[in-house]
Amino acid sequence: MNIKNLEKIESQTFRRLISHLQSRTEVQNIDIMNLTGFCRNCLYKWMHEAARETEAQYIEALGYKVEKVNKVMEGRPHIVDSILNNDIDLIINTTEGSQSIRDSASIRQSALRNKIFCTTTMFGAFAIIDALQGSENDWTYTTLQELNK
Repeated sequence: MNIKNLEKIESQTFRRLISHLQSRTEVQNIDIMNLTGFCRNCLYKWMHEAARETEAQYIEALGYKVEKVNKVMEGRPHIVDSILNNDIDLIINTTEGSQSIRDSASIRQSALRNKIFCTTTMFGAFAIIDALQGSENDWTYTTLQELNK
C-alpha cells in the first residue's frame, strides 16, 4: 500500500471516529479516557495542532520564515510575551472555541499597541503573503468607506 492510499484510509477512519464520538454524546470523556487513554478533547487538540503545522509548512514553502509561538492558554512564553518583546512582525490569529476567542482579544490589543499587523483568517494571511510577493509599487487599496458609498 502506498503512502497516499494509507493517508486516505487513515483520514476516512478518523472522520468516522469523530462522527461516532459526536453521535454518542451519552458517553462521557472520562469514560473514553479510562478505556482508551484519550478523549474527545485530545482528538480536537491533535487535529488543531496538525492544522497549524500544515499552515506553517505552506507558508514556509512560499519562502517565508515561520515561528510557531504558544497561544496564551498554552503557557509562557506565549504570543503576548513575543509581541511585547518585539519578536513578532506579523500575526495570523485564527480562533476557534470560547477560550481562543477570549485570548485573541489580548493578542489583538497587544498587536495594536505595538503596531504589528494582525489578521484573523488564513484567507487574510494568504492575501498578505500574495501582496508581499509583489512589488510595493504595485500595491493599491480601497478603504471601507469608499466601498460603502
